[in-house]
Amino acid sequence: MALKQRSTERRAIALDIFITHKFEYSARWKTKDLSLHGALINMAHDDLPANSEVEAILALKSRNGVEHHRIPARIVRVGEMGVALRFQGYGNRTYLVLRRLLYGSGVRATPPPSGGTLH
Repeated sequence: MALKQRSTERRAIALDIFITHKFEYSARWKTKDLSLHGALINMAHDDLPANSEVEAILALKSRNGVEHHRIPARIVRVGEMGVALRFQGYGNRTYLVLRRLLYGSGVRATPPPSGGTLH
């Protein structure tokens, strides 16, 4: 079986990512890799099923402190290697931050605030 060509490059980037689902689920995980279109995360494969609509929240350092980027996503694959998310759209600011994170320019991941809550 031939592998499909990816439209954007994936990079092995480990950073904290919050995954929320409705008002029923919220947990912090680590990314294994990241692209402009999605992420593979170390999420337990039995936490949420494939096709679940989630929100991925990245907390990244910037010149102005910490910025939280909320990205609507869908779980597209669940397996032993982790959970694959496909991002479902985001604004220009998040796009620029993801590009800088993937291809350089000084954007760095930061741990979320203590207590696991976001402001």
